[in-house]
Amino acid sequence: MTRKGVENSEYDQYLLRLGARIKEYRLARGWSQHYVCKTFDFYESHWRLLEQGKVISVPSLYKIAKIYEIDPSELLSGLYIVDSKEDAPAKEA
Repeated sequence: MTRKGVENSEYDQYLLRLGARIKEYRLARGWSQHYVCKTFDFYESHWRLLEQGKVISVPSLYKIAKIYEIDPSELLSGLYIVDSKEDAPAKEA
């Protein structure tokens, strides 16, 4: 089954890696989930889902990047893993 042309397992793995990255940034700052939620106006249940890679939206991604004072692209950089050479973009000669 696909989600708009993306294999569920591939998409789910991408979200898991994104959630792990969000958590890494939080832990690197020494912040608890409770602190983030109270300080930056997130529901704790929503934040847990973000870190577990269960949900994400563009507005949430943008807000998280602002919290960490980074560009949203930094959260996403390097998360996509190409599994085979067939999936890789063609190299120009």
